[in-house]
Amino acid sequence: MNKSDIIIWYRAYLPTGGGTDFQMNVLDYRSFDEFESARQEMLDSVGADDWEPVDWDFLTNGYVDEEQWNNFNELFEVSKEYGIPPRVIIEAGDGYDSFKEYVENAYRGQADSVLDYTHELLDDVGITDDMAESYFDWDAFGYALDVNGDLSMLILDDWEDRYESQLEAEAVYEEISSMRNEDIAEWYVDMIGSVQELGMETLKTFFDYKKFARDLGYEGYSEVGGYIWSPY
Repeated sequence: MNKSDIIIWYRAYLPTGGGTDFQMNVLDYRSFDEFESARQEMLDSVGADDWEPVDWDFLTNGYVDEEQWNNFNELFEVSKEYGIPPRVIIEAGDGYDSFKEYVENAYRGQADSVLDYTHELLDDVGITDDMAESYFDWDAFGYALDVNGDLSMLILDDWEDRYESQLEAEAVYEEISSMRNEDIAEWYVDMIGSVQELGMETLKTFFDYKKFARDLGYEGYSEVGGYIWSPY
């Protein structure tokens, strides 16, 4: 898509009745005034006393004003600057007054889906305490602690560091291992200090990316043409 694809088809009505159609490439002119002058010359050349747009490509409507003309010129400038196809910007920014402002404020990067974007986002910014609280899969982590033997190792293998006797440690293990998985996970995190002490790899392993992506979608994040857009 390029500037020459921004076209309006006009119908010029003649005083004698009937009419004739012509098309204009809207952005082939250096200014909006030049575009309007060229349209008027076309109408004068056929002796039209009235006119209307009958079809158009990509524009909001066929009655182009200076604001819309400038907006579509800026579309191609910002498309080149960010490397985003104009068609994608038009689709993503539908309903916004300025394509340039929309891209500058809403573009978040390239990804095949919002779900893929969440992985890239967390690789870049990490997982905060608030994000871990909302999206860490405590149930899956608690289950893994139990079946992988981490819970047993923490309580029974190093019982001297925390308990008066091995018997006491075994009693604690029986109590903890009988709890719900998410309660086991929370107990474990309390023991080591905080969720961040688990380390980023563990946080990513048990992070609920699908839930996070779903919530971003509820907030207005979307993928259009392989590009991610946030609400603006």
